[in-house]
Amino acid sequence: MAWAFFLSVVVGRAKHLERGWENSSTFRILEEVPARLISRKLVDAKTKFTMFVHHILSWAERIINWLFLPIRKNMTFFVFMYLLGILCLFGHLRAVKSNYATIFLELYIICVLLTLLPEKVRKFVRGVLYVIFYLTALIDAFCFVKFQSPFTSSMLMVVQETNPQEATEFFQGYFDAGIFTSIFGGVLLLMFLHILFHSFTKKHPEIKQKTKNLASALFKNTTGHLRDSVIISTSVLLFAVSAYAVHMRVIPITFSKYKTFIPNSNVYIDPDRGFLMSVGRVLYALKINFYQDKQIDILKQTIDKSRVDDCQHTSSNIVLIIGESYNKHHSSLYGYEKKTTPYQEEMETSGSLVKFSDVITSWNLTTNVFKLIFSLQDVTHFNNWYERTLFPALFHKAGYYVTFLSNQFVINYHYCWEPFINDKIISEAQFDFRNDERHALDEGLIEDYERLDLSHPYNLFIFHLWGQHINYTERSSENMKKFRPADYNRPDLTVEEKQILADYDNATLYNDSIVNEIVKRFKGKDAIVIYMPDHGDECFDEGQKKFGRNHAPVEENFKIAKYEYEIPFWIYCSDTYKQKHPEIVQQINAAKDKRFMTDAMPHLMLYLAGIHCPDYQSALNLLSPDYDEFRPRLMCGKIDYDKLKAEKDKDYQKTLK
Repeated sequence: MAWAFFLSVVVGRAKHLERGWENSSTFRILEEVPARLISRKLVDAKTKFTMFVHHILSWAERIINWLFLPIRKNMTFFVFMYLLGILCLFGHLRAVKSNYATIFLELYIICVLLTLLPEKVRKFVRGVLYVIFYLTALIDAFCFVKFQSPFTSSMLMVVQETNPQEATEFFQGYFDAGIFTSIFGGVLLLMFLHILFHSFTKKHPEIKQKTKNLASALFKNTTGHLRDSVIISTSVLLFAVSAYAVHMRVIPITFSKYKTFIPNSNVYIDPDRGFLMSVGRVLYALKINFYQDKQIDILKQTIDKSRVDDCQHTSSNIVLIIGESYNKHHSSLYGYEKKTTPYQEEMETSGSLVKFSDVITSWNLTTNVFKLIFSLQDVTHFNNWYERTLFPALFHKAGYYVTFLSNQFVINYHYCWEPFINDKIISEAQFDFRNDERHALDEGLIEDYERLDLSHPYNLFIFHLWGQHINYTERSSENMKKFRPADYNRPDLTVEEKQILADYDNATLYNDSIVNEIVKRFKGKDAIVIYMPDHGDECFDEGQKKFGRNHAPVEENFKIAKYEYEIPFWIYCSDTYKQKHPEIVQQINAAKDKRFMTDAMPHLMLYLAGIHCPDYQSALNLLSPDYDEFRPRLMCGKIDYDKLKAEKDKDYQKTLK
């Protein structure tokens, strides 16, 4: 702003020349010179110049008054919302100073629009905007504090998938006294002060009017350099803000970002682009989820057109167990220090269970994981998941009896946030039997299984567990709460945080017992059992003081990839199955250290059933000799896990040197 002040001084001097020309030393010198020595043209030039400066500054003052009219008419709104924007920036992990100008511009545009409304309507609209802005700011602040991420469409999907029980557990797990001393508490404090100010001025309108009169008088009565500096500096500021906005594409981002829909993306809108992005993220997330309806219509057509060319019914009983929020690095099967998976280790020792060492999930969001482990579309080819049929629908057409026992997606056609699972037409095209009730613990699914008609010759069973879903303390029975805070030598954690860690490990231990109970039911049958969770959860790993999932861009933090995308994966074969299918057992053992991502699961499932169809790809079948182990494993459909890991390993080697 130094150059703006310089301009204000220059123009201020020019205006001073116009105001006090007759009193200036130059004018007195010119008066003492004989008139005949003064060129008439010089006098005319002087007069024209002073009149020109007078007109310019007069118009500049009018323009500034006109430009500031929207702010003056919405002064309280502008001030408090600008403070809210600044507060949000202070709480942002990557806030930059240039955002202050962006906030100014965006609020100015809103004030202009408000000024066009009648006064009564304007007051109502301002009230609505207050609610929207404070609410979205609180949501964003909460996400920043708890997940180090702004609000995204993934988070909205999580909210939509959440039932009242999960919501209660979420609040119990995440809301604590510490949240009120963070930026979240700052937003609450500002909102309280705003309400207090509004109530006070409403009771004492004369104070509000005096404040307005004082501000008006200060501007109108200011003279000389100060007033000229205000006029010119404000003009320069508005010009600079506009230029910055054009340069940074603020307006197109703010108002046009939401026109493009990328079906398979979890679009992360850069929060460094301004205050309105809090509102924008919510609107964009709503729009993405609105497009689900269109996806479902296309999927129905896709399933209807799909066909099975042949089915050999290779495996009589195929069991897929889908866990939840399972951090591989909290499994003793994979080397964790706490004994959290004794049953799985026992099965491995007996030679029935083969664990896979390098498996990742495609997303850290249940909805998107389910879409990709059900659809025959893989992320490598960048097509839409709903443009390929779902593997349970092919099993259904091939003569398998398909049972889906879920402790999350129960059958309910009237209230559902996961339409591709619970849409009536799509559900009937995939499943012959589904449970219609959730259970507090996963052992309830075992009871559901016991009530099934098990007389069918060919079966596909899909178990979908609560697993280690937050709130962790609710995910294990009392007799399985083995671990206590005292068991953890973590001086960096509070007792409460150690309890959360113990609850997670207890949930993992309980999950192990549930998986063992499921496997028991198939030990004497011709059966193959595959276990995989949808994704992982972070739980105070590597000295981090956080738990749950982080929905920030995964490329910015490899720890997100490590603890939320790397997952346990194993295959169990009964003794009968091993005798009947020695070649498959051999293929399993040969593939246990190959790279794999769960978006290719449908092709493995089709192979195990001997189902032949146009959408099957042997290059995506983990057990096939044609398997393409080195295809890009893209997290969120865009981030190459192996490249990210290689960069992380490279950086680590540099630190050792």
